[in-house]
Amino acid sequence: MSQAPNSGALQHDAADEAGTTEDALMTSEAGAASSSLNGAAAADGSGTLPEQRVTPRKRTRAEGVPGDHMEVEAAAGSAAGAAAAGAEVEVPANNGAQAHQGQEQDYQQQQPQPADEEAQAAAEAAAAAEAAAAAAAQAAAEAEAQAAAQLAAVLAGNMPWGQYVGRPLTHVPVAYISWVCQQQGVFNDPPVGTELRDAMLERGLIQPAPPGAVTPITGHPFASNFRPVWRVAPATAEEALQAAMAVMAFGMHAGTRIALVPSNYILWMCEGAHGFWNLDQAYKRTLLRHLEVLGRVEWTADGQVVPTEAELDALMAMDEAMWDVHDEDWDNNHADVVGAVPPAFHGADDEWMNDEMDEEGALEVAGEGEGQQLVLLEEEGDSEGEGA
Repeated sequence: MSQAPNSGALQHDAADEAGTTEDALMTSEAGAASSSLNGAAAADGSGTLPEQRVTPRKRTRAEGVPGDHMEVEAAAGSAAGAAAAGAEVEVPANNGAQAHQGQEQDYQQQQPQPADEEAQAAAEAAAAAEAAAAAAAQAAAEAEAQAAAQLAAVLAGNMPWGQYVGRPLTHVPVAYISWVCQQQGVFNDPPVGTELRDAMLERGLIQPAPPGAVTPITGHPFASNFRPVWRVAPATAEEALQAAMAVMAFGMHAGTRIALVPSNYILWMCEGAHGFWNLDQAYKRTLLRHLEVLGRVEWTADGQVVPTEAELDALMAMDEAMWDVHDEDWDNNHADVVGAVPPAFHGADDEWMNDEMDEEGALEVAGEGEGQQLVLLEEEGDSEGEGA
């Protein structure tokens, strides 16, 4: 019957085997080192081997590795250990320097160079100058086209610019022409100042202004040296429709159609309200134009707004109607007074006498004819008392 091998004997045999293996490795390394030295001596030509100190390698037990597995490291101070340590330190140092040098080159390449900045600035300046030149050329072309259009309008007898651009000059309201005459240089400035002046003079719309002439009410000087010929401009179809539908925006007749405002109110605006037609106020200009179109006001030669003859006739008719009504009411209210014989006094029992009763008694008519007079009647109680 065979016996199981002793575990201690097995471990001892394994240790001997590991030792034998390590000795073999050391012998092999020693041989390799000897060969290297021989080669170096041969290369040197001396044939003499340099004195070398052989440091034995030590055995270490790797952490976490079974006891029968041993790892061999070069002993500290040996040639192999020094070579290994130098290689481990040198490689990371060389790699770090190369990486830093590469980063420096990339950074310098990314930074704008002075020459590049100057070139970019020059390119931007050239582009800006080109854009400005193109804009100026476009503006000049537009101005030239506008001047040509304005000149064509004046030659055709139309207003070349402003609120009434394109309207026939004869149909421009005189209030607007008055404003034009107040603008200095308007009849001299290009592109159509001279042509506009000649066209208005030809049509009798303006006239030379005497020195110191000013606008009515507002007192603005005619800085152009011309003043308007005060007249009512013909209405366009659009203006006629607007005037017929317009309503008063202020005053006691606010909300009433302008065409139906009483004539006496129109008279008040023209004569009774000093400074009413202040043409610096836009709503006054609008109201004035509606009244012009409706034929209710007109201009005097010196620029005053007055009711038209038709409006004055309507005002007279209104006054006559009002007086007729007033006379009729007067006659009705005074029928027993005006033109009637004064009546005789009533008797004591009349209602008139009853209304005149007081605390002391009643009034009684005494006498006849022109000798009639009122006497005070005594109360019955008083007479009986006195008789007693």
